[in-house]
Amino acid sequence: MKKITIGIPRAFLFYRYGVLWKTFFEHLGCKVILSSKTNNKIIKIGNEFAPSECCLSYKIYIGHALSLKDKCDYLFIPQICNYGEKSRVCYKHSLAYENIKMIISKKELLTYCIEHTNHKYQILGLLKIALKITKNPLKIIYSYSIATKKQYNYNISKQNENKNKLTKENKKVLIVSPFYILQDEYFINDIIKILEKNNLIPIFANHLDSKIATTFSLYYKYVIPWKYYQELVGAIYYYKYQVDGIIFITPNQCEIASILNTQIINENINIPVLNITISDISSKIDIDNNLEAYIDIINKKEF
Repeated sequence: MKKITIGIPRAFLFYRYGVLWKTFFEHLGCKVILSSKTNNKIIKIGNEFAPSECCLSYKIYIGHALSLKDKCDYLFIPQICNYGEKSRVCYKHSLAYENIKMIISKKELLTYCIEHTNHKYQILGLLKIALKITKNPLKIIYSYSIATKKQYNYNISKQNENKNKLTKENKKVLIVSPFYILQDEYFINDIIKILEKNNLIPIFANHLDSKIATTFSLYYKYVIPWKYYQELVGAIYYYKYQVDGIIFITPNQCEIASILNTQIINENINIPVLNITISDISSKIDIDNNLEAYIDIINKKEF
């Protein structure tokens, strides 16, 4: 019997739940296809079909999703609204599903919604989807159990990477950006290579335990209603005395990031700060030049 093929876009929430999703569907007996890593072709597709006023991250997600439309039986497009009244996310995380549904209405889409204010949780959404694939409840529960454990172990491994880096003698730079930018090689690889070439150790803000990050975000003088940015701000306060500099990577047209980053930069952070705004037409030369100048400042700083 032919396996059901499920396509998962390698963008947005994939970088938070991707290990769980892939493992879950594979243990249900499905074949999982991920979109290619972000490239110029995917960005071009996103620019063509996404609304022009949307941020770069949204356009990339649309590009990843549409690149899979002829390669799978089902396209998996989860939605997310909030993790509670005080833990919202950008509305574009749920808008993407409606946008994609209009573009490829004939394709069977699999979706669920995380909206804790309306008692919609990830576990319930995934179990409901699984019933379309198999009627065996034990298989569904087992698959979910294995998937959550694998995602947990992955998260712990990333947290431990940061901890191990902090023990090294070289100067360290905290990289602050949404997880769907920080874990996308298209945007981050060149920056990391330049830092490491200059013997600087990158510490990733998104690899701090979520609960710890949320707790430390309370040191910020304003209330932050967006969960992912609560975590990033919390990571800044957690790490700021353990690193020698901070680099903000701001996606083009992301209003939340632009406002928060500006406020944080203006706070009393007594270490060198660099803000890099990225777009699909970012000048690599400009980014390299800004990084080289910033690295000079880091290396000349006395402790």
